[in-house]
Amino acid sequence: MNYHSVWYIALVAASSFLFLYTYYKKRNQPVFLLLLAAIGFGYIIEGVIYNFLQSYVYYPRIITSNPTYDSNLGAIASNAFVLPVVGVFLATFRKNWRWLLFFSLLLICIEWLFQELSIYKHNWWRNEFTFSDYYLFIFQLSNYCTDGY
Repeated sequence: MNYHSVWYIALVAASSFLFLYTYYKKRNQPVFLLLLAAIGFGYIIEGVIYNFLQSYVYYPRIITSNPTYDSNLGAIASNAFVLPVVGVFLATFRKNWRWLLFFSLLLICIEWLFQELSIYKHNWWRNEFTFSDYYLFIFQLSNYCTDGY
């Protein structure tokens, strides 16, 4: 295991613990289904931003023989684990805007750290886009929780 992959694995592990905590505390609600919905919704957006417009590149160095697959694995860590799980946590517990602001800023800090560590690179994307898009994503997810169950 190399330096790059440790950071991505740590993110997946942290988000997995957060999801298990959310699932444990809210057993009577369809938390897993909300996670799947969040992943699906996120990948609709990600399909355009990451795949077609090539906004950024991940460098987890787990699949070293193919840089494209390696970057896709980094995208999976970010967009199938971290972002949806944090969103499900915030929406399920119906956290207020201060929590949303805190986690949006935390994700920006992680993005900045990954850029500084050279394990993630923007092509044309900016941190401000991540902040505003994630804030809107969580807002929509929270509305679904209020209306959906």
